[in-house]
Amino acid sequence: YEWYALQRCAASYFKEFDLTKIIVPAIVKSASYSFDELGFYGNDKTSIITVNDKFLLGLLNSKTIDYYLRQIASTKQNGYYEYKPVYLSQLPIAKASQKIKTTVEALVSEILSKRHLDHYADIGTLETMIDNIVYELYDLDIDEIKLIEQN
Repeated sequence: YEWYALQRCAASYFKEFDLTKIIVPAIVKSASYSFDELGFYGNDKTSIITVNDKFLLGLLNSKTIDYYLRQIASTKQNGYYEYKPVYLSQLPIAKASQKIKTTVEALVSEILSKRHLDHYADIGTLETMIDNIVYELYDLDIDEIKLIEQN
């Protein structure tokens, strides 16, 4: 068998790793989805979403979606959550205008560029801009935003 075939699966499954994708770590304290254009392989503690969609990446990493996911995901010790596909599939992904998508994609691209140059680059302002767009996208009121911000 091939080196990656510890168990036999559909012949095309491993090809998914070569695609542009969002990598989803399984056990986390908060949203930490990654964008992969280089064809990295994950381990059994990650899942992948095979899309080339920086808008979705921004949405998934937003405080709003992370708050929602923590309400439905399994909890682990010490404040960790299990972000498995069964929970991800329940996320309410908002439909956005092309203008909003383009704006979020540009912000995400800037974050990725900054982090590519310096893993510790300050991206807080860019993340806040995305969070504010997502609050509007989901039509959240001030009390809902406060609840999300406090958690």
